[in-house]
Amino acid sequence: MKKIDTISIGKKQSYDLSLQAIGLLLVAGAIFSSTTNGGDNITSAGWAGVVVYIVTIIVHEIIHGIGFLAAGASPKFGVGLAGILPIAYATSDRKISLARMLMIAYLPLVVLSAVFIIVANLYPEYQAIAMIGFIGNFTGAVGDIWIASKLWKYIRFRNVYILDCKAGVEVYSDDSRAAEKAKTVNNKASTKSDFGKHWAISAFVLLSVQLFAPLMMKGLGFRGDYRLGVEPLYLFELHTSPEGVMQSASFNLLAPLVIGLLFAIAMKAVSKRFVTAKN
Repeated sequence: MKKIDTISIGKKQSYDLSLQAIGLLLVAGAIFSSTTNGGDNITSAGWAGVVVYIVTIIVHEIIHGIGFLAAGASPKFGVGLAGILPIAYATSDRKISLARMLMIAYLPLVVLSAVFIIVANLYPEYQAIAMIGFIGNFTGAVGDIWIASKLWKYIRFRNVYILDCKAGVEVYSDDSRAAEKAKTVNNKASTKSDFGKHWAISAFVLLSVQLFAPLMMKGLGFRGDYRLGVEPLYLFELHTSPEGVMQSASFNLLAPLVIGLLFAIAMKAVSKRFVTAKN
């Protein structure tokens, strides 16, 4: 059985996955809000939310490890970088059938999503914490979802096995049709472009402003109600009491995606004009 494909998260893919993670964040928020009752103000979670987020990442990888054990492999855990993305990972020491690998890839997403929704419905007082865990797990599965999407093309072939690695997977098969499929897909790989890079960086800069600006404003003694930006693409709204106590902070997660997209389009247009002028 020979290696026919390598699917890994390099620097270019990490920019694209960063954007997909923001998209998944929006999807996760919508799913959680539609399946639970009560408020969804995550700012009320405080430091408990940070702890839950970290624990969720750890449990996410442990569930991957349980999946590897069920498939007869010994899991290994670690942290590192995949392109520009900091990651926690679970890998295995042996090749696993494609069907089992797909199950392992989706397992934490399904299990933890169900757990956090159940907790939020049974214990509404912990809904803000459960929402942080749900969204953290959902967006943290972006790499799993991306790699699994690349593996589905081999599902109709026999004797396809996967070796899980730190930042991707290796595909092995003795089926000539699977090898030909891998060759065809790899030959159609897109050319290098900075579009995703510009979109991801600008979106994450704006996302950082959304997360940290309200805290900085509170620390500097701002009082009253503030909104940065205008409808429908405002970045955040901050409401504080006359004593300076933060009452609520809301974030418009659509804004980083849309503004980042517009910036990437503008950069592409400028780059194309520069190349044309140079030639």
